[in-house]
Amino acid sequence: MSDTVAELEHNHAGRRWQPSSEVAEASVMLDLFQGLGVQSVSLTFTDDTGRKVAFKRNRSVESLRSELTSLLFTSNEKRLNVIVRPIAAGSLSLIQLDDLSASQLDRVRQFSFLVLETSPENFQAWLAVTDANLETIRRVKKAAGADLNASGATRLAGSYNFKSKYAPNYPRVRLHSIAPLHAVTVGELDRAGVIAPEEHAPGARRHAPTYRRGHRLLVWPSYARCLADAPGARNHEGKDRSAADFNFCLISIDRGWSVEATANQLMAESEKAKSTGYNYALFTAKRAASVVCSNRC
Repeated sequence: MSDTVAELEHNHAGRRWQPSSEVAEASVMLDLFQGLGVQSVSLTFTDDTGRKVAFKRNRSVESLRSELTSLLFTSNEKRLNVIVRPIAAGSLSLIQLDDLSASQLDRVRQFSFLVLETSPENFQAWLAVTDANLETIRRVKKAAGADLNASGATRLAGSYNFKSKYAPNYPRVRLHSIAPLHAVTVGELDRAGVIAPEEHAPGARRHAPTYRRGHRLLVWPSYARCLADAPGARNHEGKDRSAADFNFCLISIDRGWSVEATANQLMAESEKAKSTGYNYALFTAKRAASVVCSNRC
């Protein structure tokens, strides 16, 4: 942009845009991720209702950095949320602990390389953890009391949190604390009690066999196919996992599996079911059963 910094400063809906400060915070946030091996991000823009307006996949960190001034100015002018999804490199897992209170943050702050204040007194911590698997990530989120369904996409520091409930004084996403290059191991988290105990749903099995009922051989549908066929999620990048879970249950019950068996198998197949819990799986299976029953009637 050819305008000077002074010319870019403006008042809009009660907010004072200060490019030197906001661009600096955004740049520091990109530095933190890049220092841990992140070379590219996916970039999403949403409006104040959460509707996706634009999406750019695999933007290099350097190209994004070069556009920060114009990107933040435009998003501020059009009231668009700037959301980035860092793409982790190698065996390092970036764990997003979202929707933390100040007291919850205290438990994990020492393990975090980045803490954001996304709205007043509402925090988000990021941990860089070596040798973590999906189950460990879920258990860390549970131990911290964080949102289990956080997708790994976050608001860019220096941008504004455009939600209708905050209008007209939208809060700015701020860097709360940083620890460059800080990574931890699963063992460190476990010794500090920041990993919740393992859970086993009643009767759940990781790989359930087929089952013969009378002369019918019952076979589970492909969960991967259900996920691939699911529509896109409305509020984040990727597939609508709730729709995939429901479709899996619908097909399973239509094939002759019981509600309980279907709920147990959903716990083994679905990441959302694992993170949300057995009651969610059972509720989804029961909903599917009612649809199957209605269709047959």
